[in-house]
Amino acid sequence: MIYGKNKLTRKQILTEPVLLLAFGFGSGLAGRAPGTFGTLAAIPLYWLLVQGASWFYPTATLLVCLAGIGICGSAAERLGVHDHSGIVWDEIAGFLLTMAWVPFSWQAVIVGFLTFRFFDIMKPWPISYIDRVVEGGLGIMLEERVEQQEDYPLLTCSDIETLLAHFLPRRDIDVDEVIRQMELRHKKRQASIDSCFNKQQLE
Repeated sequence: MIYGKNKLTRKQILTEPVLLLAFGFGSGLAGRAPGTFGTLAAIPLYWLLVQGASWFYPTATLLVCLAGIGICGSAAERLGVHDHSGIVWDEIAGFLLTMAWVPFSWQAVIVGFLTFRFFDIMKPWPISYIDRVVEGGLGIMLEERVEQQEDYPLLTCSDIETLLAHFLPRRDIDVDEVIRQMELRHKKRQASIDSCFNKQQLE
């Protein structure tokens, strides 16, 4: 079987490091529903990351997302296809983002998996818009990021300041307060984005 306009083989995908990562360690080679298999491949990684210290998971997730821009972009160029269905590194990053502020439990993993797959398959606006307009690795990764925007907003400088206030010593603030402050900032940002979009629609 060949993949993409450049007709890559399964062996090439499994032996070239960037393609192997982009295809979720081979999970993206599934004949049907590669996105679902890619998300399933993220669960063992998620389990490993939550075993670390409290700072380790968000740091690792951020690195996965940043690396994904280059990985997905290089893989798309190598395949000759933007956002080939077999590129599932964005699914891995998206699932890690989905679970970022959820206390670990297998019930939460199941709910997170189903929620993420629903938005990934349905692609409501603005996910569908980004999928059409933004190209390359950034477009692939940004599409996954937006799917989490209702629950887990992209970290801004103010969010990072709040997180540091929690994790640095001698600060009396609990996790619920951290999440509440981040959600409040997210709502304000989303309201601003919606307002700009509505103005553009009226023009």
